[in-house]
Amino acid sequence: MQSRKLIPLLVVASVFTQADEPRKLRPFLSLAYTNGGDTLASVKYTDGSSSSIKAGGETLIKGGLDYQVIPAFSLQASYGFHTDSTKEAKNGSLDFKRTAVEGMGFWNATPHFRAGLGFRKTSDARVTGSGAASLSTIHFNSSTGTVLEGEFLTSVMAFGRGGLSLRYVNEKYTPSSVDGLGAVTGPSVDGSHFGIGFSWYF
Repeated sequence: MQSRKLIPLLVVASVFTQADEPRKLRPFLSLAYTNGGDTLASVKYTDGSSSSIKAGGETLIKGGLDYQVIPAFSLQASYGFHTDSTKEAKNGSLDFKRTAVEGMGFWNATPHFRAGLGFRKTSDARVTGSGAASLSTIHFNSSTGTVLEGEFLTSVMAFGRGGLSLRYVNEKYTPSSVDGLGAVTGPSVDGSHFGIGFSWYF
């Protein structure tokens, strides 16, 4: 009789053990605020205030896959959109937009903290204006930079786990054309920035 009672207990224990273990492959979504880099353009408003866009700002939205190769090491790949805009106004705005592909390798120091190093390649970077802030669209060459990141992870739950990250990106941009007409040359623009973000691993 005693052996018959042990079997369901062992099954229940096994289920809880598996729930505590992260899946090896997880899709994820991430939202981050970034700040830094050279000022690309500024605008002034009728109330006397001003606003600017920076090469390292401001909102990064990305999604991708995270794969645990071994307990101590994970790989991550993502694709995202990075934008910075001047403060909202009724008659126009300035924007700096680009897409970013990132590849990261993470050392899983503990179940709740990991440190990563990787690369980031931006494409289709451009400064645009609308309304009263209309200007020629300035395009930039694709850029490859480096990423350093630390991430604090929550416990594994039935519907996933969260991560709070701090990062630094080192990158530069060089102008390529104005309104897509012919090649132009000019000094490089520093797009290096710090960021804080939240990710959810499904």
